[in-house]
Amino acid sequence: MSFNRIKAALAAAAMMFAATGDADAKLRIAWQTGDVQVILQYAEGAGLFKEAGLDYSLHAFPAGPAILSPLAAKEVDIAWLGEFPVVTGFANKIPFSLFLVDQSFTESVRLVANPKAGVKEIKDLKGKKIGVTFGSTGHNHILIALKSAGLTASDVTLVNLAPAQLPPAYAAGQIDAAFTWEPNIAKLEEQGGVRIATSASIGTFAYGLWVGRNETLTNDAADIQKFLAVWDKAVAKLKSDPDEVLKYEAKRLDQSADQIKALVDRQKVERPSFEQQLTPAWLGAPGDKAHAKFVEQAKEIGAFLVSLERIKEQPADWTAIIDQQPLIDYLKSKKS
Repeated sequence: MSFNRIKAALAAAAMMFAATGDADAKLRIAWQTGDVQVILQYAEGAGLFKEAGLDYSLHAFPAGPAILSPLAAKEVDIAWLGEFPVVTGFANKIPFSLFLVDQSFTESVRLVANPKAGVKEIKDLKGKKIGVTFGSTGHNHILIALKSAGLTASDVTLVNLAPAQLPPAYAAGQIDAAFTWEPNIAKLEEQGGVRIATSASIGTFAYGLWVGRNETLTNDAADIQKFLAVWDKAVAKLKSDPDEVLKYEAKRLDQSADQIKALVDRQKVERPSFEQQLTPAWLGAPGDKAHAKFVEQAKEIGAFLVSLERIKEQPADWTAIIDQQPLIDYLKSKKS
């Protein structure tokens, strides 16, 4: 499938999924059904957004790349994305900024292969069909993994599928392996798939990030503050009463309490506090985004995207990908 046809398919999917939300709401929140959404599902299910007086709507999409077109078209206001779509969208001059880190994880994104296909390690993927979601973290990861074994994309067949389409494609023998994330990657393992690699094992990373259109972050700052207050409260609840928080995502994924706990454990999740996020290890100290770890990582991903000709060139200023002000304002309000 050509890149233009892929973009058209993703745009069509985006329109279909975006239409499920309430277009009249003031803050339109985009999220991914193909990822684990513990905090968002709790905040929605427990009524925290309504308690905070937030006029909002939730808009579901299958994966991050499908959200970029609605962001550019002003059809959604804030969005939960992985780092790969964030960098892609920013480099393509969609006017949004990263304002909150939800989580990072080292083992949620995994390469799982069918042992019947003779795949025991990455080099065995030569000549195999590998399912990934084009334009996603999984796409990025598989190319890095192949390079580590002296292979390129031309040595395999990459099959573009949404995360939820990967398990049935694997079951039907249409793909020999997949590089994607929880909860769908675990479904391949349940079918006997063998874990070949993770983000950590190939020396890379994965994030869940919140971005907002720059216009929204500026003009609707009060709503963003309400959103941050809800998120802060929900994360605290996860620490104090994980069973209560996890039950909402367990219900969405049709899993038992034990299953959802095991899923979250497999992800190896780190949720930095809001204070931690305003340090060089994450989004940079206040007023100093140039030394933020994420800026350096964005540059690395940008170089990778240029090499794939998925973006024409690196942006002149990667620090503009981050907007620290919402977190700064929120932390100030907590102290007052």
